[in-house]
Amino acid sequence: MRFLSALLFSLLAFNLYASDLTRADVERWIKTHGELQSWLDQHQEQLPDEDFANTNLSMEELMAKGIQQLRTAGLYNEFNRRVQRAGFSNVEHWAKLGQQISLTYMAIGLEENPQALGMFEAQLRELRSARDIPAEEKAMYEAMLNESINMMRQAQRMSSASKAAVRPYQRQLEELFDQEDSY
Repeated sequence: MRFLSALLFSLLAFNLYASDLTRADVERWIKTHGELQSWLDQHQEQLPDEDFANTNLSMEELMAKGIQQLRTAGLYNEFNRRVQRAGFSNVEHWAKLGQQISLTYMAIGLEENPQALGMFEAQLRELRSARDIPAEEKAMYEAMLNESINMMRQAQRMSSASKAAVRPYQRQLEELFDQEDSY
């Protein structure tokens, strides 16, 4: 699985962010995403082979693990230089900004589809009462649903200022995220 895809799209818990996004943040992230992702893709073979999709790591743990993979492979310093040339403080700043943009994008989607959270909560209740699903499989689905619900709840708390910064870029972000999902 691609490093950024795991980083951005895992249905895992997010931390709340202290500062609001600005349009400049979003523009810079979108503008540089292709180049940075391309570099990661080109070096994917050098990273330790791990399946991030089948873990129950929090988003912070997942991000730390991805960054540690860059360090282990000896790629962190080179990628960090590229990230800094793109206008970010460091790899961690770039990754956190990507998380914040993704979460804010989700928040806007939840405003447009307010019943989504309730639907996930209903699925979780149904799953918990299901008797014909093997326990291990049930636990995996329950963890995934819980993480999705937690992420939606955190998305609902994103600031109006961050949503205002992301809103003009929804179409571009949707296209970018759709490209990520196609890999």
